[in-house]
Amino acid sequence: MKPTRTEIKQAIQLVRNGIQWKPGSAERHLRKRKNRKHLLQSATVADYEKIIQQIVGDGEAKVYIFWYSGVPYVTIVTLLQDKTWLAMFNLNGLMETAFFVKRPHNYLNDPDYKYISLLREVFDD
Repeated sequence: MKPTRTEIKQAIQLVRNGIQWKPGSAERHLRKRKNRKHLLQSATVADYEKIIQQIVGDGEAKVYIFWYSGVPYVTIVTLLQDKTWLAMFNLNGLMETAFFVKRPHNYLNDPDYKYISLLREVFDD
């Protein structure tokens, strides 16, 4: 079932209030981002979470819903330091991942991504 704008807004607010990961997944995702050179080797989980907070705090970011096996994930996409970054989390605000997208136009044109609006518009409702 399609999430309501209220559910999307609440999920975003949960992430803004504090990033929650599945047990052990923050470290795993951090290693993956370092291995893919999305983050410096010296980056910490706190550095990674700071980027996520920037993504979910940018009113000009684009909000999508990504559907995976019938489950909706809020996906926020914005430009940071000349790179398109994406943060993805479930409707309970539990982080899935955050990374930069090399070819955002191709990536986000996948039919599993449904554009919702700009982030500021979600909070203007």
